[in-house]
Amino acid sequence: MSYPRFLSANLVGAGCWGSGLVALGYVGHSVPAVKWAAYTVAGTAVLASALVPLVGWLRSRRRPAGTRPSDVAADPDRTT
Repeated sequence: MSYPRFLSANLVGAGCWGSGLVALGYVGHSVPAVKWAAYTVAGTAVLASALVPLVGWLRSRRRPAGTRPSDVAADPDRTT
């Protein structure tokens, strides 16, 4: 692809991306259904990012001693 053709495609793409983000922000702010859907998605992501490590930590605490992955890796004589 020649540079002038690449440059024109790049400028058109940047213009479409920028104007699309502005239009999406306007719609997201002015349409209540879209606003609440965005709140729901964001809340779910925040909740999941806090809940998944907590569940993993609780599961690792329930394992008997010697069966944790860190215990197995630390004991080179152990065969599984």
